[in-house]
Amino acid sequence: MKKCVLALLASGFMVALAGAEIITLNSKDTGVDHYYRPTTDGVHDWNDGSGTFNMRVYTNAWGSSWGGITYSDVHDTTTSGYNNQYAVYGDGKDYSDTGVYAIGYVDTYNATTPTLSFAAPKRVNSLYVNNTTYAALDMQNGSGFSRAFTTNDWFKLTITGMDASSHLVGTQDFLLADYTGYSEGDNKEDYMVTDWTKVDLSGFGDQVSSLQFTLTSSDTGSYGMNTPAYFALDHVDVVPEPSAFVLMLAGGGFLFFIRRNFSA
Repeated sequence: MKKCVLALLASGFMVALAGAEIITLNSKDTGVDHYYRPTTDGVHDWNDGSGTFNMRVYTNAWGSSWGGITYSDVHDTTTSGYNNQYAVYGDGKDYSDTGVYAIGYVDTYNATTPTLSFAAPKRVNSLYVNNTTYAALDMQNGSGFSRAFTTNDWFKLTITGMDASSHLVGTQDFLLADYTGYSEGDNKEDYMVTDWTKVDLSGFGDQVSSLQFTLTSSDTGSYGMNTPAYFALDHVDVVPEPSAFVLMLAGGGFLFFIRRNFSA
């Protein structure tokens, strides 16, 4: 009996493992510009593996803008300002050091929240985040729109998980910068994230249909947040919700005991 149960459990475990997936983005073609940036207005959502990433492009009186999530392999950790909005900070490379990463932009003006969606419910075990060059250099040096960070400043990413009925399944805050212990003259990089850092989302459970990303900052004015509303994302670890696996175990166990009773 024990051997049969163990075999059943092992079989189910192998099925579960087979469904595991890492969304790496490394298959995406970044083109000659090294980032995905459509030139036409409208919806430009894109897929990688089982995930769908939202993206919108808008044209208004101030020119063309975008919001949501794009992908990039730009390697520029020194150029400050808006013209370098598609670059990750730190070593300037993706999580694996070989491929593509995602850039999220919270476009409050056009009400576009970066969102990663799944057609079927998932367990999102974890993902990795980092600062962008645009945001990191802005926090260090300030700009015409924002001030340089000092003691007690902060820059926070909030990840919200929703199920298929748009019900909340969990929230997770992650500080991309925390200047609580900063003193004048310290190295400002020591108080911000400069490498790919794991965020555990396993507490959201196995019914995650979407992840929404928002940003807040201590540098906020009359028109909203002054810190550039960008973050970098990579290496999303997801597993299909286990209902099919659980049913297989239950059904298999039931049949096993029926057979035992009839053969006794």
